[in-house]
Amino acid sequence: MHVRGMNPNTGEDVDHWGCSVTWLPMLTIENSQQQRHTSAAVESFRNEVVKANEQNRDLYIQGLIEQKVLPVNVTPLTTQKLLEEENNNENDNS
Repeated sequence: MHVRGMNPNTGEDVDHWGCSVTWLPMLTIENSQQQRHTSAAVESFRNEVVKANEQNRDLYIQGLIEQKVLPVNVTPLTTQKLLEEENNNENDNS
């Protein structure tokens, strides 16, 4: 196997032929470093998305305030609640 690049431990240029098994430690270290870089990039992207969502939420709330829209509490109807209401309506009609 021919490997060209930079040694992740020393920073020296590498241009050598060798057995693939002998390259495993260096390639594993390089793989780990690349994963750390990817993780940092994903975390940075996540932070930017959270920041943008907070700004959008604040703009939305500000728009509601300016338009004098009252907040509304919405209670979801569950299947159980619907069944209870149907039963109550049937009992009232009897």
